[in-house]
Amino acid sequence: MRTLKVYQLQNLMTDYSFFLEENCDSLDDPISIKAIRQKWMPFDLERFTPPEFSLERSDTGKKNYKFDISSATAPFFIFSEKAMESMIDILQPRGQMLPIITPSKKKKYIGYYPTNPLVDGVDLEKSKQMDKDPVKNFGITDISQLYIKKGVVLDEYIICPELGKSCVLVTDKFRERVEKAELLGFDFTFSYEIKLL
Repeated sequence: MRTLKVYQLQNLMTDYSFFLEENCDSLDDPISIKAIRQKWMPFDLERFTPPEFSLERSDTGKKNYKFDISSATAPFFIFSEKAMESMIDILQPRGQMLPIITPSKKKKYIGYYPTNPLVDGVDLEKSKQMDKDPVKNFGITDISQLYIKKGVVLDEYIICPELGKSCVLVTDKFRERVEKAELLGFDFTFSYEIKLL
């Protein structure tokens, strides 16, 4: 059986700072929940209020802007302007760029929400996701058990299983572009092999 190596799109919190939405614990509708409710559809820009973020320390105590991705609010991501510019050919056709507010005075950051779901592409039975309630409530919980239906054409860079809620996967091609651009903070430590039927 063929497989495809993928990574979950996320930042390395052990060594890099990241953004959290201001007062996210007291918000009725944080941006991460709003993004999940969008179900991979673009936000209405006329009704979108830019969320405000605070800078948080890495697990090792670092607190600076030396990072190009923040994923604490996935599936709503934050990319630096450098990341957005160097990956624009990948990110723009596959998602929506959105305004955000950060405390950074010099380095600009941009919100990003993927809008390219993999519709009806996961074999739920083989992926052990037959119980519709857990899938509906929590999305895809075990990436290593994902089986992609026969004949489904996967995106070369970003894969968002329709039922994945906040699960955004990227391929080696995406990783190579990140490394070529020397972008910081991306976590490619763990990889998964999804199965292609």
